[in-house]
Amino acid sequence: MIDVLTDVIRLGGCALEVEDSFLRTMSHKHQKHGGLLRVEFERYYQFIVWRGLLETYQAEIERPREGGYMIDLLIEHEGVEHLFEMKYWYEQSSVRVNNDVRRLRSFRNGGNLLVFSANPSEPKGLTDDAITYLINESPVPRIGPPTHSHRFQTENPRGTPYEFWFAGWKIPPLRD
Repeated sequence: MIDVLTDVIRLGGCALEVEDSFLRTMSHKHQKHGGLLRVEFERYYQFIVWRGLLETYQAEIERPREGGYMIDLLIEHEGVEHLFEMKYWYEQSSVRVNNDVRRLRSFRNGGNLLVFSANPSEPKGLTDDAITYLINESPVPRIGPPTHSHRFQTENPRGTPYEFWFAGWKIPPLRD
């Protein structure tokens, strides 16, 4: 049986990496730098992931859900709905990510959290530090380690090497 969250990270991560490669190639052609980090726009990253899933899954973006919330991504697979919130995390605060964790916990069956981010490639370990920060700052009960992550090397618009990462967590519902 396929773990949908792991598959979404794998397929979406590959789609992000292909888009980054294309953008870096076009940037270099015009004597510029940068791939995905030239376009720090959450909806753009979400669109790339969605497009990368269409060959494999019945996936829809921006779907209304219980409680009047709009969910970023809905995948129907083998008769089961899988809900996803996708967040581009670029600031020091984890408030926006934590709001999505709380929202997913409020759904009857919980959901999945997908996070896009990037860190300088040097010193080594900054991505692991960032993921640990998100875990430690998550609302109680803590979210724990990600189910899966996809990482690749890129560069920012100044040409500085960066590691772009895309990680996913299963978020169970909170039971009263």
